[in-house]
Amino acid sequence: LPDAHFLNYSREAGVKVVIFDPNYCPTAEKSDEWVQLAPDTDGAFALAAAKHIIDNDLYDREFMANFTDQPILIDTATGKRILADAVVGLSAVPAPDYRTSYVMLHGGTPFAVDPEHVGITADADLEAEVDLPLKDGTTAHARTGFSLLRERLEPYTLEYAEEVTGIPADTIARIARECATIKPMHIIFGGAGEQWYHGDLKGRALALLACLTGNIGQLGGGISTYVGQ
Repeated sequence: LPDAHFLNYSREAGVKVVIFDPNYCPTAEKSDEWVQLAPDTDGAFALAAAKHIIDNDLYDREFMANFTDQPILIDTATGKRILADAVVGLSAVPAPDYRTSYVMLHGGTPFAVDPEHVGITADADLEAEVDLPLKDGTTAHARTGFSLLRERLEPYTLEYAEEVTGIPADTIARIARECATIKPMHIIFGGAGEQWYHGDLKGRALALLACLTGNIGQLGGGISTYVGQ
């Protein structure tokens, strides 16, 4: 309630306010669109929207390559990021002890990531699969985080999300497209989703939408959580 006037200021400035709530609450009354979803299904909606954004090439590739861990190579056997120091022909980029140098690909060629400087990996391969020779004599089968993300999202079709959430598939697709094409976009998490089972995972799923669309670190964009403030 103390922040309700900011919502109205936003609408007066031309912002579209969309609320997801099982109930037609006072905030829904003041919003441009009320999306009635089944309780505890925020994550299913977010993952289906993320899949739609990726499948339709609506994601912000430059942001994903520069400011997320999606181009980093993952050892498929262990599920862990591959260290630059562990790869034949590579050495970790000098950095403070609290930073770690991982491995990315550029045109299929591995390179050590400088963890202290962003904005230099825009050409990194987002989707790739490669076998890397390691200094211990073994070989790591590696894929980028983005490749693994696309695979993990495969089950979350619009039809699946409609069945779980009760939101029509075409509505999910439309909102996903709006998230990707209208900037800035800001997601506010509510306590109802965050303070129950798997709230951290639902929060990550929703945050993924802001990352995919390049809305982190943008004025007016991003993620917030209205819980206990």
